[in-house]
Amino acid sequence: AERQFNLASQGRRQAGSAFKPFVLGAAIDDGLSIRSRFKAPAKIKLETGFEPWEVENYDKKSYGTIDLIEATEFSVNTVYAQLILKVGPRKALEIAHQAGIVSKLSAVPSLTLGTSVVSPVEMAGAYASFATGGMHAAPYTISRIEDSDGEEIFKAEVEPARALDEPVANTVAYALQQVVENGTGTRAQLGNRPVGGKTGTTED
Repeated sequence: AERQFNLASQGRRQAGSAFKPFVLGAAIDDGLSIRSRFKAPAKIKLETGFEPWEVENYDKKSYGTIDLIEATEFSVNTVYAQLILKVGPRKALEIAHQAGIVSKLSAVPSLTLGTSVVSPVEMAGAYASFATGGMHAAPYTISRIEDSDGEEIFKAEVEPARALDEPVANTVAYALQQVVENGTGTRAQLGNRPVGGKTGTTED
């Protein structure tokens, strides 16, 4: 009330590893299997066409050779760095925008680690596109307004539209469920209800 600042819609933060599902979606859309295997060392140095890019896993662990499901479950930076170079930052950016991210994103390799800033509400809206089989409905704050006589003077008209191919969205949603069932997001479990999600860390 004092600051007139809505953190959900106006707050802008780096998404951190919570951005990885869009890179995964780009890879799947490109025809890559979620069972594709990558080397997952604790540290890796990659050629980008500019300066070499050094990436380290958040937990400093090596995971041997793992598939993309495991890399998502345990948020393995060294795998996702390889993945964005394979599909291209531009492709990852496009999938993020299709899913519902409206902020300007930089088509650079570090996008896979969530270095571009976004708002919580657009992240929630974009994640919803995975949960609904690829249908996106733009988030809105006011659903309807009535005047003092109870007459409706405004109603939000939001029609879901196809944003992602259904197999792409469903495959990402499956991977996100594994994060909560077996990976870094187990504290988000809700009893017997299916839950999908992704942890993301930035600025400690």
